[in-house]
Amino acid sequence: MPAVAAAQSLEIRAEQAKATIGDPISFELTVRLRPGNELIDVYPRTLVQPPKGIRVLSADTLRPAGNGVYRGKARMAFYRVGPQPVPTLALLYRAAAGEPPDTLLHMPVSIEITPI
Repeated sequence: MPAVAAAQSLEIRAEQAKATIGDPISFELTVRLRPGNELIDVYPRTLVQPPKGIRVLSADTLRPAGNGVYRGKARMAFYRVGPQPVPTLALLYRAAAGEPPDTLLHMPVSIEITPI
């Protein structure tokens, strides 16, 4: 039976499950592309403006790690207590040279913010 190629993906994972209000939180970003795919953006951006109480502090330029994998980090701060949604990050890629761009998004992620 032939192997099925994995779809392209953008994954985001918090380096910690909980944080105190206002503390910077680092997130690991991993992009996986199929052979022949081309990453157009190497700098992740938010899909929409983050809601009040959430601030994106920085995002690394994604670095190739081999075999269509790119890695980087983003840092965010949250100013509301309780479970908070992580802003959706987006990257443009192409399925093949000359093809129109498409957008990679990650699955919804949340983090627990505790008071000081």
